[in-house]
Amino acid sequence: MNTSTNGRPRTARRSLLLALVTSLIAAGGCGAGAELTGSSEGAQTAAPAVWATEQWTDRVAWYRTEQGSHLIDYGVFMTLERADASEPLATRASLERFGFVYPPDAGLGTLTTDKRLPLGVLKDRDDAKNRDFVGFSCATCHTGEIVHKGKRILVDGGQTFLQFEPFVASLQQALDATLSNAAKKGRFCEKLGDASGCDARLVESKKRIDEMRTRNRQTVPDGPGRLDAVSRILNEVFSPKGWAASSAARGPSTYRSR
Repeated sequence: MNTSTNGRPRTARRSLLLALVTSLIAAGGCGAGAELTGSSEGAQTAAPAVWATEQWTDRVAWYRTEQGSHLIDYGVFMTLERADASEPLATRASLERFGFVYPPDAGLGTLTTDKRLPLGVLKDRDDAKNRDFVGFSCATCHTGEIVHKGKRILVDGGQTFLQFEPFVASLQQALDATLSNAAKKGRFCEKLGDASGCDARLVESKKRIDEMRTRNRQTVPDGPGRLDAVSRILNEVFSPKGWAASSAARGPSTYRSR
């Protein structure tokens, strides 16, 4: 939990973020021209981005350290079309709809492993399987973004507005649509460039996502910036290995600042 029984924040870090927000409002004024929001509503691609602080020296390590989460086959993810269109799922405009955060242009390919991917979403090599996967780092859920007067202000270790469950649901829908639609599947296999392995990689990817959503069944819906991270992490660590039964995700709370 992020709050005490009387509802006040437990950590000073949230107070610091609140202080930052307050100072930004003060700097912009309280008139009609002042606007301050999180980035959970739609894409902010055109907005220029700056860091709340430029002094941090470990930014590359924070954003590019893999954790072996291996959500889905990298090639499959980068090639999938959206379920409802022929446009790729893994585009900036598409992923920003779910609250994923992109760095300033100078950080694309430096703080990210692929210029098309957002902060904390990495190309992660599995040497045992000789295959690349898409995985998450801590930064996926712990990078804040404040939009103020047309500018994106990024907070290292801040709280995200990520909508994780809608993102995974859209990924599952894209896999279902690709497997069931001959034209969509044909385009996918051609772009993937692996004619002999296309079917198997699609089926394996769908199995991974289906099983993950089953393990993390929800009894209480999450929302923008809210997730039952504890249950999900424990489910992913212990359940696939048979060490413990999965438990329903029923305690969504705000993402902690780090």
